[in-house]
Amino acid sequence: MRRTTIRIKGFYNTKKECIGYVNMPIEVGGKCVNKKIYICQEKLPYNLLLGRPWIHKLKVINSTLH
Repeated sequence: MRRTTIRIKGFYNTKKECIGYVNMPIEVGGKCVNKKIYICQEKLPYNLLLGRPWIHKLKVINSTLH
């Protein structure tokens, strides 16, 4: 894990401090992309947020390509 000073903006414009990040390979449908995963020591309603850019980069869902 590498240290960082990044803050992640959450719901209702709340900001969460990150303690670090790791680079992880994510494989979907035989395609692989490296993704930076930020780590927070917070009680959050989710384990991981990936967002749309990684889906578009892998070109795995046609509706995201236009």
